[in-house]
Amino acid sequence: MYKQVLSLFIALFITSVAMATTHTILVGNAGTNTFSPDSINVFVGDTMKFVHASGSHTTTSDTIPTGASPWSIAISTASTQFNYVVTQPGCYHYRSTAAGDSAMTGVFCAAINTAVNNIDPAEVVGFTPNPSTSLVKVHVTAAEAMVQLYDITGRNVTPATTRINNDITMPVAELPAGMYLLTIKNGDAISIHQLVIAR
Repeated sequence: MYKQVLSLFIALFITSVAMATTHTILVGNAGTNTFSPDSINVFVGDTMKFVHASGSHTTTSDTIPTGASPWSIAISTASTQFNYVVTQPGCYHYRSTAAGDSAMTGVFCAAINTAVNNIDPAEVVGFTPNPSTSLVKVHVTAAEAMVQLYDITGRNVTPATTRINNDITMPVAELPAGMYLLTIKNGDAISIHQLVIAR
C-alpha cells in the first residue's frame, strides 16, 4: 500500500515539476523605477525570474512567509538576472533598496498546487531549512517515524541519517540541486513534502 501511494505521489510530483512555471519580472521596465508585473499569483514550486530592463536596482525580500529564504540581489547591467524558487505558500513582498527606489515594490502570492498536497499527515512537526544546501533537520513526534528522500524520478536517494530521540538529521550536501520528495511514514500514515536542494 505504501509503495502504491508513494508511486502515485511521485507521478503527481513529476507532473507538478513539469508544469512548474517560470514568471519573468522586469526590473526597471521601460526606464521606470518599477517591477513589471508588480503583483502576480503563482504556485509553490514556480520560479520567479527577475530580469534587468534598465537602471541599477535590487530585488530585496521584505515580508515573506515563514520558512522561505530571504534574498537581496543587485540587478544591473553587471548582474542581469536572478532566479528565486518559491518554496512556501503565502505572499512575498519585495522592494528595491537602491537610491531613489523607495517606491519600487512588488509582491507575488503563492498557493499550494493540490496535485502534490499531503494525503494522510504523519506525526511530523516540521523540517528545516527549505531550500537546503547541506543538512535537513526533521522533527517528528513519533519515535518510530521513518524518513526517506526521493528524487523526481522516484529513486530513493536517502543518505545516512543521524537520529537523536525524535530529531533526525539528513546530510544532503552530496546530492544535486533540484526538487525532491521528503516522505515521513508512521505506521499507515504518510506525509509527503517538497524539498528544494540548492547550490
